[in-house]
Amino acid sequence: MRKTYIHEILALSLLAVAACHQERIPGEEELGEIIRIEAAGSDAVTRAMLGRAELKKAGTTVKVYDQLTGFTGSIDGTPYEDADVLYIDDAVVLATDGSDDWNFASGHNWRWTRTGTHHFYGWLTRDGNGSGMNIPSGWASFNEGSKTLSVGPLTLDTTSPQFDFSYSDVVTVGQDQIPADGTIELPLKHLFSAMALTIENLSDDIIHLKDVSLTGFYNRRSASISFPTDGSGTESVTEISGAAGADFLTKTYQETLNKYDKIDLYTGQAASGKNYILMWPQKPSDLTGAAITVTYTADGVYEEDGTTLKELQKTLYLGGPNASTNYLRDGLLAGKKYAMNLQFVGKVILLTINVLPWDYNEYSWDYSDAVITTNDSDGELDFDHNYNGYDRSNRRVILQNQGDVLVGQFKILTPKQGSWSVTGYGSGVDYFTISPTEGSFDRGENSVSTVTFTITPSQTAVPPSTVELHFNIAIELNGEWVDANSEFNRRDWRIIWERN
Repeated sequence: MRKTYIHEILALSLLAVAACHQERIPGEEELGEIIRIEAAGSDAVTRAMLGRAELKKAGTTVKVYDQLTGFTGSIDGTPYEDADVLYIDDAVVLATDGSDDWNFASGHNWRWTRTGTHHFYGWLTRDGNGSGMNIPSGWASFNEGSKTLSVGPLTLDTTSPQFDFSYSDVVTVGQDQIPADGTIELPLKHLFSAMALTIENLSDDIIHLKDVSLTGFYNRRSASISFPTDGSGTESVTEISGAAGADFLTKTYQETLNKYDKIDLYTGQAASGKNYILMWPQKPSDLTGAAITVTYTADGVYEEDGTTLKELQKTLYLGGPNASTNYLRDGLLAGKKYAMNLQFVGKVILLTINVLPWDYNEYSWDYSDAVITTNDSDGELDFDHNYNGYDRSNRRVILQNQGDVLVGQFKILTPKQGSWSVTGYGSGVDYFTISPTEGSFDRGENSVSTVTFTITPSQTAVPPSTVELHFNIAIELNGEWVDANSEFNRRDWRIIWERN
């Protein structure tokens, strides 16, 4: 993650002035100029995160502390001997959009001291972007004695203020480390993670979306941030605690999704780009109960009366033993963004998650990473030729023995690496187990990547009549799952269990 920087230029002056907190100690050398402050950030990403342009908006404010250790001298007429003393307790404010005109809110001209080690740290208190937002009331409090910043407890959901709470590590500057121009950089890092949530229809079916819920997140939490200024380290120590509050998202929709339609589930409107909402970070164990549930109907799928569309529901678990994805194996990390996209592909719903650092560059892909191909007809989906029920001319395998395990295979020429998914649908979906249903591939120096999976009939459930299992193959291409049946399953292979 590229970091956002608050540049503090702190200098020394020839003469002591009454308005300054630092009084010159008799016998000291003349040491330079008054303080000047600049702020620089990284490229803009979304409305919920501060980037280069957002940070440099008039009114953006950063709280700044400087704790002196080993200081001998006088401050405001008070003498100190090898002391630990709070020197700067102030804030820096940008005066004009896009400028470098940063000023201390107090109007003081802070100066480098002649002795002691400086420990700078701070956090964002006002986001000048847009209409401007102060840190929301009750979000944070600071204990100067323990040098601990407390955030929360607060609940983050889709209605919460989008204040990108950012804070620094400790920048320690000894007397022999003071830069010639007096400039230091105070790096800010993000307390929260962020998530975008969209849904799109890549199937030929017309989908009628009913409701979507995102539940089980630990979204009512607190953070304790300690700033070590005793020389024990420079990294602020962050501890996050607390359990789930209200559901992150529970929303009713009346949306019809034709093929290639895509909507933002936060707004219910057509998706244009990615709309990230701030989230508390989550450990892997926090996600055990986290899930996305989608309720919908599809044209042509009716109740037994033959006229009423059947209400369908799919739950995709984000953690635990039933997880639909391994992209969250490390949890949700602070400073990372998670673009979640639900896709209707064939007759199933897939979940793709693209994990990005807060600030990132998008790179172009070569042709081989932009298309899905197999090497020839022999690379398409096929099954073990030696199996008794194998019928290649009709693209089917007829189950001869309930104890048999069938083996399927297809070959990927491009992309060179990525992820694959095989899911089943049809009347036999409850009577067969596909394993594995997804995986990764990297052909390296090989000509193709070979994917192999098994289909095992149920050993306990016997179908009441003849059933068929059909297949959907999907490939993850540039962060999105794409229906790959037209390349790998052109003739609709199926497994048939005939009820005697």
